[in-house]
Amino acid sequence: MLQVNGLNFIDKDTKQFVIYIPSLNISGYGETKEKADEMIKESFDFFCSHLVSLDTPQMNSLLAALGWRKNFFAKQFSKLYIDETGALKNFNAENDLVERFALTAA
Repeated sequence: MLQVNGLNFIDKDTKQFVIYIPSLNISGYGETKEKADEMIKESFDFFCSHLVSLDTPQMNSLLAALGWRKNFFAKQFSKLYIDETGALKNFNAENDLVERFALTAA
């Protein structure tokens, strides 16, 4: 089983619902939360299917390109930061509102 954490928010420019999984660099979006949920699940399923189709060196290369190292996640997001009040900044979220979630694949 694979579980990843993600973020969801409303894009302040397009007013689209956006769901983003930083550790895999995949996203989904739509005019409604349901459409964004559907798209992120499809993207996540596609990513997982692709990942398991690779041989071990290719899989390791792909995960390393995403910032993964053996047994832990080490990606750095230099444009994003948390300010002194604990608010996530430099994310194009409407009113800087971002929610966390977990997505699980069997």
